[in-house]
Amino acid sequence: MEKSEIITLYTDYLLEEGKAPINVYKFCKSIEIDESEFYKHFASFESIDKEVFIHFYHETIRVLEKSEDFNSFEPKDKLLSFYYTYFENLTANRSLIILLLSDKNPMVGLQRLSGLKKLFVNFVDSLNISTTQLLISGIADLQTKGIQETIWGQFLTIIKYWMKDESASFEKTDIFIEKSTSLGFELLNNSQLESIIDLGKFILKDKLKI
Repeated sequence: MEKSEIITLYTDYLLEEGKAPINVYKFCKSIEIDESEFYKHFASFESIDKEVFIHFYHETIRVLEKSEDFNSFEPKDKLLSFYYTYFENLTANRSLIILLLSDKNPMVGLQRLSGLKKLFVNFVDSLNISTTQLLISGIADLQTKGIQETIWGQFLTIIKYWMKDESASFEKTDIFIEKSTSLGFELLNNSQLESIIDLGKFILKDKLKI
């Protein structure tokens, strides 16, 4: 059985049962394959959980690379394009994503995003963002790792916002993406105060609690 088929059957099980199978043996029996076939592709169910987010990353990059204009974009617009495209993928699979990230232990959700993080920080690094353009809140170190970790933190904040968003077509998430990213790239410019106030008004109006 192909790797993609196992992922599909596993995620179908999650959505139908609301939880992971009891063990690999029972799951393999239910989909009529040997355990050895499962372990050719995955070490555990947790490995599949991580693969879901990695898959959406690759799908996002595939779409962006098809764009004739993407490579000519400024770093901010490249990041925005990534966010909008990635969240389109998440929204198309919202029930699954909410299930995977809604564990009572928040560290479990973060662990499921660990594979995505490695790819995401590499993407951020490829943007060659100037250290004078980045949102750094309470952090003096503007080295590359600081840039990556700060934008990763922003990404997690957007995911959390999206999970709580009840607006039609998740339009508030789109607004939050635009405003928070603009703030990140404008904080050290003359327009920083206006950007902070603009984002603050939006958050207060929507009663965001994070």
